[in-house]
Amino acid sequence: EYQRYWFFLNLQLVIDRALLGGQQSNATYPSGLDVKVKPFPWPAKQEDIGAASAAVLLNLLLVYAFMAPTRAVVGSIVREKELRLREGMRILGLSEAAYWASWSLTHWLSLAASGLLCALVGRYPFRHSSLALMTAFYWLFAAALISFSYFLSTLFTASRVAGTATQLLYALSMIPGFLLPLVRPYGGVSWYIVCLSPTSAASLMAATLLNWERVAAGVTLDTLWLPVTQGSSFCTGSVLLLLAADVVLFAALTWYCDKVRFRVAL
Repeated sequence: EYQRYWFFLNLQLVIDRALLGGQQSNATYPSGLDVKVKPFPWPAKQEDIGAASAAVLLNLLLVYAFMAPTRAVVGSIVREKELRLREGMRILGLSEAAYWASWSLTHWLSLAASGLLCALVGRYPFRHSSLALMTAFYWLFAAALISFSYFLSTLFTASRVAGTATQLLYALSMIPGFLLPLVRPYGGVSWYIVCLSPTSAASLMAATLLNWERVAAGVTLDTLWLPVTQGSSFCTGSVLLLLAADVVLFAALTWYCDKVRFRVAL
C-alpha cells in the first residue's frame, strides 16, 4: 500500500532537503538527509525481548497443556457411546440437555483450573498484560475446546481410535493459526476465518500477545480493541469474540451430528 505514496514522499523529501540546506550555512545544498520509513500508526519503540520470546513459546504451551485433556474429553464421550452407557441412562430417564450439561460443566471446570494456572504462571513473563483478560482467554478457549471435542466425539465409535485421531486433528487444526502471521503478516479476512478453529484462534492470540508484549504494552483494556496488523482491524478482542462464536458453532454441529448419527466407520 505504501507504493502509491512513492511520488509524494520523494517530492516531500526533495523540498525538505532544499529547505534544510538553505538554513544551514556550513552544509551542502541541498542538505543530505538519511530518511527511514516506518508505517503509521505504530506502538512506541520500547521492546521487551523476554516477554516476546515467551509469547512465541505460548503456542507450544497450548499444544502440550491442552492436548491431553482434549483427548480425555473425546475419549470419555466415545467410551460411553461404545459401551452403550448413554443409552442406558436415557432409558432411565436422563434427558439430552442434562447429559450434555453435566459433562460440559465437569470438563470445563477441569480445563478452567488448568487455564487459571496458566494465566497465573504467565504473570511472570507477561507482566504487562491483564490477568483478568488472560484468564478470560483461557476460559473461553477451554469452552471452545470442549465444544470442539464434543463435535469430534460424534465422528468415532471406538475410544481407542478416537484418542489417537483427536491428537492428530488437534495438531493439524493449530497449523493455520501458527503459520498465518508468517504468511499474511499484514492481516486480512483469513485471520478471522482461521479463528473458526479454537486451536488456531489460540495461536493468533499468541501472535497478538507477542505484538503487545514486545512493545511493553501488554494485552489490557486499552489495547484490547486496537488492531495488531496494518491491513485489517483484527485485534485481541476479535479472538475472544470468535472463541465465543466457536462455542456456539461446534455445539450446533455436535447437536446436528449426534441427532443424525453421523459417524465415520473407524
